[in-house]
Amino acid sequence: ILWIDGQGGYLLCDSEEVVLGQATPECLADLAIRGDISRRAASIRRVGEEHVLNPIQETYLDGRRIERPVLMPEKAKLTLGKRVELA
Repeated sequence: ILWIDGQGGYLLCDSEEVVLGQATPECLADLAIRGDISRRAASIRRVGEEHVLNPIQETYLDGRRIERPVLMPEKAKLTLGKRVELA
């Protein structure tokens, strides 16, 4: 479950893998984001009870650049590109 806004909006992501990317008319991302990121910026795959982040473009996890798949800790801050932050 992904908390979308400060008002309590949620998005249920029930597939094994979710692709995050830019919201465009020909969007290929499962989670379309309006921001300065690529059409496919990163993916998150569920592996058992854990989640693996796979960076496709410049990606930071808790301020550290990620260049290969890593396990995501709970309550992590994800930064896609230079300006899109998800916490």
